[in-house]
Amino acid sequence: MIEWKYKTRLAKNSAGGQMERPNGKPAVYFSCHPADLDTYLDAVADGLLRFQNFAVWYTDADIPFGEIELFLSAMRLFVVPVTKNLLTSGSRAACEELIYAKKNQVPILPLMMEPSLEQLYRDTFGNIQYISFSSKSAEDSRHLEKYLSAMFSGDEISEKIHDAFGIRVFLSYRKKDFQHVLKLERQIHQYPEFEHVEFWYDDYLTPGEDFEDSIIEAICKCDLFLLIVTPSILEHGNYVLLKEYPLAKAMGKPVLAVRMAETDKKELGRVYGENFSLVNPEKEKKFFRKLFSGLEGFIQRETQNETLERKYFRGLGYYTGSWVERDSQKGLQYIQEAVDAGLPDPINRLSQIYQYGNERDLPRAAALKKQYIEILRQNSDVTDFAYAGELLDYGMLCASPSIEDSNRPVMTDIQGAQEVFQKVVEIAARSENEKNISKWRQMLLSSYRYLAKISEIQDNKEDALRYSDRRVETAREAYCNSSDIGYLREMFDGLYTCIRFAHDADEKIYYSKERCEAAEKIAGISGDEDDIDRSYTSLSRLAELYKARNDLEKEEECYHAILKLSPQAVSRKREYQRYAWLKLADLCIRKNDPYMEGHYMRLWMGEPDERRW
Repeated sequence: MIEWKYKTRLAKNSAGGQMERPNGKPAVYFSCHPADLDTYLDAVADGLLRFQNFAVWYTDADIPFGEIELFLSAMRLFVVPVTKNLLTSGSRAACEELIYAKKNQVPILPLMMEPSLEQLYRDTFGNIQYISFSSKSAEDSRHLEKYLSAMFSGDEISEKIHDAFGIRVFLSYRKKDFQHVLKLERQIHQYPEFEHVEFWYDDYLTPGEDFEDSIIEAICKCDLFLLIVTPSILEHGNYVLLKEYPLAKAMGKPVLAVRMAETDKKELGRVYGENFSLVNPEKEKKFFRKLFSGLEGFIQRETQNETLERKYFRGLGYYTGSWVERDSQKGLQYIQEAVDAGLPDPINRLSQIYQYGNERDLPRAAALKKQYIEILRQNSDVTDFAYAGELLDYGMLCASPSIEDSNRPVMTDIQGAQEVFQKVVEIAARSENEKNISKWRQMLLSSYRYLAKISEIQDNKEDALRYSDRRVETAREAYCNSSDIGYLREMFDGLYTCIRFAHDADEKIYYSKERCEAAEKIAGISGDEDDIDRSYTSLSRLAELYKARNDLEKEEECYHAILKLSPQAVSRKREYQRYAWLKLADLCIRKNDPYMEGHYMRLWMGEPDERRW
């Protein structure tokens, strides 16, 4: 038997770091190349759980795929870290699970963990969109947050989904018969009469967990106890026989015994002390009548209390896999009915689904977002912050296709996007909402970044420089107030555009010096080799600018700064040193200093008398 493991959020007031139980939470399946498990499991799980409350399931056992197939089919999302290991060497994740998920329409979330893998990625994943997974980019984090928001519901929404399914059915089964649970759940929900039914079962019970209190509570609250009958429930000492069925009888719960596999009826009566009237789900009409008769009163109650809003929340339940099995098609159908009625929240949710979900359709997402913004504009209770945030999303919808991927066949509205981002800047500039100051700054930074890119597309270099400069100044001010390294990264990226569109050599040097300072601070804080490499590259480019001006003293300072930096770059230390020594030798030729030229060349060649720098 497979020992499934899971990661959830830490339980509140848990002194020992105990995780919450996974019951009722949407199920996410994590898989990767075996060599990457220790490196990425905790980082990815923690990163995802920061935004949504679900259960991340995984196994580190080396088992045949056939034993995983059923489990994967029940998942709301298949998360896979994309690495060179995954794309270049065989693994269960790439060779079996990914193929199965594509074929069976299990939503896939590829997280790009390493750079420069785009072509290898396309060869394996095709046209599936990936999200860059990086703690260094606020934009990547925002994209991931929006994607997960579209795919899942938060705690508050989850409770509303739970309430929208007003009929509770307790599924009692042996864990080895789990495949019958999924089959029966889907069969029952195909009938419109049972759309209000929510099933409770000890989904994906993990060895060592004690769910007895939860099971007692669920049986107490259920309207029907549905017993899955197979030969395994006759086995001595099983939990169904010893606990669940006796509890249901003691509480007076109606019992419906469903025969999912041929079982000795006499032995069943002897073991359980009751002659069950077994119903066979393959005989659909009889099964329907039996189930309907057991739930008729509850169905009438739910029908009388039905509202479009409750149906919308059931749609979210089906779409996100919260409290019921995943059924994206039915979920979208229910959500669309609420959208057609003009309900604001469903309009916004469907826009997010088409923007970030697997049903990606950017023109429809933009049209829905525009409709939602118009509703907000007419609502005097909506804050500037909420309105500006939705405007920002709409601007990104209009602009992102041609900015992020010129090959994506989507109609765009660059002019409309420009107007929207300018409006966000206008609202943010006049806002004095200190409570959300960091989020206002993020909106400003995103708006300036997109306005600069749009100006570049329009070949308006002056505006591209102006917006990039504003982005840098906003990030600088934010960093001074918070010391958040993310703002330094914003400065570093914005300064690159400033350098490209600078008016003259003096301005290029000014912005390049600023970029070197930002890169040095980032590398000093993070110690990450990629950041150290960015500092090295920035110094190299600044040195080239000084060389073009024949400013030998400043050029030499850059090379010595690289030598000073080199001990931090463990794997590339020698490369940085040899680059600087060679450049210093060349500079000495221009200075007509043959002695120091020879010294640096000996260092470059690694001769025995090499001095330490």
